[in-house]
Amino acid sequence: GNKIGLYVLALFALYPDIIAHGRLVTTDIAAAFGYIITMYYFDKALTQKTFKYIVYAAIAFGVAQLLKFSAFLLFGALLFLVFIRAYIERHDGFSKQLWQYLKAYFLVCILSIIVVWIAYIPFVWNTPTGIEHEVIDRNITMEPSREWIRNGLHVLENNVVTRALGHYLLGVALVIYRVEGGNATFLMGQIAEKSIQWFFPIAWFYKTPLTIIALLSMAFGVIAIKRFGSRSEASRVWALLIPFAIYWAFTLKGSLNIGIRHLIPTIPFVLMLIGYAIYRINMKPWKWGVLLLLLGFQIYHTLSYYPGFIGYFNNLVPRDERHNYLVDSSLDWGQDLLRLKQYIEANDIKEIKIDYFGGSVPSYYIPQSTPWHSQYGPTTGWLAISATFYQSSKLYGPKEGKWSYQWLDDHEPKAIIGGSILVFNISEEDLERRPPVSPYPITFIDSPAKTQEEKERKIEL
Repeated sequence: GNKIGLYVLALFALYPDIIAHGRLVTTDIAAAFGYIITMYYFDKALTQKTFKYIVYAAIAFGVAQLLKFSAFLLFGALLFLVFIRAYIERHDGFSKQLWQYLKAYFLVCILSIIVVWIAYIPFVWNTPTGIEHEVIDRNITMEPSREWIRNGLHVLENNVVTRALGHYLLGVALVIYRVEGGNATFLMGQIAEKSIQWFFPIAWFYKTPLTIIALLSMAFGVIAIKRFGSRSEASRVWALLIPFAIYWAFTLKGSLNIGIRHLIPTIPFVLMLIGYAIYRINMKPWKWGVLLLLLGFQIYHTLSYYPGFIGYFNNLVPRDERHNYLVDSSLDWGQDLLRLKQYIEANDIKEIKIDYFGGSVPSYYIPQSTPWHSQYGPTTGWLAISATFYQSSKLYGPKEGKWSYQWLDDHEPKAIIGGSILVFNISEEDLERRPPVSPYPITFIDSPAKTQEEKERKIEL
């Protein structure tokens, strides 16, 4: 219905992660689009049982795979849906229904691969065989478990048509290895070299609006308690639950815990489950009043973060403490450099050292800045550090036997810009009053020094 549809649309439009990442040229929002249109048209294909909708589903699935490599998870999601739907609609016999749906599934999968294959051909048409061979050798290591993949890709590289499929499969393989390999992960004061198993549930809990958490809890309660009104209704709900569950299972098992944005493909399914629950609870005026209050609360809290939506956390996290909960793309993606420039100008700061986690060049915007690194050790004067480097240095410093930013934990920042850049002003008296002590051997790395004074200060430290 229109009312529920508009309510769910409002939740989507005011979802902080959607606002934050919808304007960025990254694959997360695109992946959400690919996931939802694939499930929509695959549901249509199973319901209508016509070749037209099988083709639509295949094109949608092909588009999803072209938008983000992680869409390969949909192969499993669609297969799960086939088995569950065949079980729900087993009035004509489970085996007969399953076989009918499996034929549609395999046809959709094969045609989707052809869509991807055709799209890749122009991109590798002029790639020399030797270059493709080198790309494969550089990216697929010589480990025995990967040798068969490496050899298979080498077979495909020899023909301009098969090379296109091989190049796509290389991308899928690299994503799988990237997830297996992991990444340094920071979560609530704990930092791990590879991953933290419960990163995503905790990150989701702190980064998701409390309105969404409350409504999704209600949705799961409704699904658990209320019986489905019909077989088709049950099938549709499972079409929302399965991709959500499989995606979460994959992220929990994987080791790539770098940001809550990786869960964006599940957001449309979360919101549609909320819409289904509202539909099932017999909406009376007072219930609509409660829902509108929840929406109003989300509107207020979301807009209070304007314009820094990447750094959004719900009400459970104090704003000045966000860098002690999460970093990287959950908080710090270099988005606050110009706000740092404004702070420097407003406070008439003549010189500042910057350790910046982002793609821009600080000195272009802030000419009075000097590049800095945690390995250079304690320093005096103005110092601006991105939250990601501030926390990750505490892993890599001890590991490499060099300084980290742990010595700054004894000093209060003068400002925290947008939640992602910590600004300190350290005086000689501060260092004397709280002398930095390193519990591990120190190897000094020579830092860029503009003046003889800075060089002498470096030697003294």
